Amino acid sequence: MDTNHTFTLGQAVLFVGPAEGDKISVAKKFAEPYGDVAIADAGLLDERHGIANILLDHPVKTLIIDGLPGSPAGWHQVKTLLSSSHIACPRKGRRSVMREIPHLIFCTGAPAALPTDNEQRRFYIVDAEVATRGH
Repeated sequence: MDTNHTFTLGQAVLFVGPAEGDKISVAKKFAEPYGDVAIADAGLLDERHGIANILLDHPVKTLIIDGLPGSPAGWHQVKTLLSSSHIACPRKGRRSVMREIPHLIFCTGAPAALPTDNEQRRFYIVDAEVATRGH
């Protein structure tokens, strides 16, 4: 695993590996030095306040997202998350709470779901199998 990599504004880490691989465990190990971690399903990216709702309840340093967005709206949310430092987390009947946007790690076993060339610059891509072997 590349332990020298650091998170940068505008870029997420993307672990790619076979469907039966345990990419989430690899991502957790990668995220350990950065503090608290939460795990969310990529489907939340397609919901209007999906990620904001997670962060409202669990302000964390790193958010591991299982999968990749399934819609243009989800990819737009990824772009927004990577280009901002804070997110407004709405609360019903009360003012929104601002939360710091955590480091983002995505895990996927679907190479066909990888972002287009234009979007790939937003990701530091890691082969999960190589990372588990320590290379």
